[in-house]
Amino acid sequence: MLQSLIDETEMEKIQSAVAPIKEHVAAGHYKTAFETVGQAMSLVKTYTNGMDFYNFLVLHKTEPIITKRSSPNNGEYSSP
Repeated sequence: MLQSLIDETEMEKIQSAVAPIKEHVAAGHYKTAFETVGQAMSLVKTYTNGMDFYNFLVLHKTEPIITKRSSPNNGEYSSP
């Protein structure tokens, strides 16, 4: 099993950066959405020790990436 890359707090910060992007896309403001992607990309790179944003997206689709760092399973993700 993969060691988690980010904790829940870091994921919440990334999701907060992604929320405006989703809103801009939904409203058809694609240029503005594109211009705001940089913040989310920067957070991913910071919290994953330099992992490329696109690799993070691919990994996010195939492996669990979030953990509670204080969990009893030593920081590894556990399925519900």
